[in-house]
Amino acid sequence: MRKFISLLCLLLIVVGFEQPKPTIPTKIEKINLKLLDEELAITFFNLSEGEATLIQNNNGEAVLVNTGNQFSQNELIKFLKLYGVSTINKIIITKMAPDYAGNVDFLCKLFGVKNIIVPHTETNQNISYPARLNYWEEGRIDELFPGVTTKVLQVIDSENAMNVSMKYGKHRFLFMSVASKSLEDELIKKTELKDVNILKVAEFASNNGTSQKLLEAVDPQVAIIFNKTNLYPSADVLERLQGTWIDIYYTRQFGNITIKSNKERYEVITITVESLKEMGG
Repeated sequence: MRKFISLLCLLLIVVGFEQPKPTIPTKIEKINLKLLDEELAITFFNLSEGEATLIQNNNGEAVLVNTGNQFSQNELIKFLKLYGVSTINKIIITKMAPDYAGNVDFLCKLFGVKNIIVPHTETNQNISYPARLNYWEEGRIDELFPGVTTKVLQVIDSENAMNVSMKYGKHRFLFMSVASKSLEDELIKKTELKDVNILKVAEFASNNGTSQKLLEAVDPQVAIIFNKTNLYPSADVLERLQGTWIDIYYTRQFGNITIKSNKERYEVITITVESLKEMGG
């Protein structure tokens, strides 16, 4: 019976039991999120390979969390232009691996990036990005934009990675980079996570992480799962997410996913996969 339920959960996400209603017209040339004062937009890109999340404020400033795999470079350029990005203030790399840091060099040259943030465990002397490298240690707190703060909750030496949270008003985003139940146990013991609204699931929803214990400690309202070719989310992870009544947004199914918020409320805006295909994404 459990195997049947797990398979059903996987099919609901991958195939789509009910297609989301597009909130933006199918023919897309440019997206204006119309951010007002004290509004923020966090967009999770539907890249075919890797993770990239765009954070924008109403002043036109932009920060990118991860850059996807180099095989998604053309998609990433199109998406950044689609959302009106001409300059990227900072790039935050949560894991020094191809699916997260594959496009840093060309982004620096094309979008005038001045600062790149990496885990303090990064010691590769061959890195020669045309931008300043900043090394974040566990406990580090930074302000991305006025009122938007990040905190490094955990640095994983063996993975050259870090788990980071971002706080804005009543909202807290948790960017998990490594799927490991033992690391999640450590995180739960030393960090209060109950105020997390949105969880970015680690490693494309690998079954190595996103444990029931973590979900109970975080109790998020929304979970974001990124896409990777020929790799589907673990049926067990999907079952745990659905059993906790979390709204699951899988980029392969929903396309680009934007959380638009002020300090009090947020809404989820999706741009369907069909729309992205029409624009060549």
